[in-house]
Amino acid sequence: MKSLKNHLSFIDYIAQYPLNGDLITGTGGVRKIRWTGDSHKGKRGGVRVIYYYYDQSVPVFLLTVYGKNQKENLTQDEKNILKTITSKIVLAYKGE
Repeated sequence: MKSLKNHLSFIDYIAQYPLNGDLITGTGGVRKIRWTGDSHKGKRGGVRVIYYYYDQSVPVFLLTVYGKNQKENLTQDEKNILKTITSKIVLAYKGE
């Protein structure tokens, strides 16, 4: 997400629709959503935004962004790291 305008547009969108991303199995609730980005290359272009949404009492956490041309899916090691991160987020905000 190169431009500030596009970045802010995504933040507005995900704040309104935090459940729209696809759940990624084995991550503790992390989601992936495609965003057009600055390239405007249709479905094949843009970026994948990996984020975490727990509930309305916890902020949405934008965890990483990558181009679809860089990778299609997360590795198992990356999923394991994200699961650790999400459990720490919940512990920090909810004490659970």
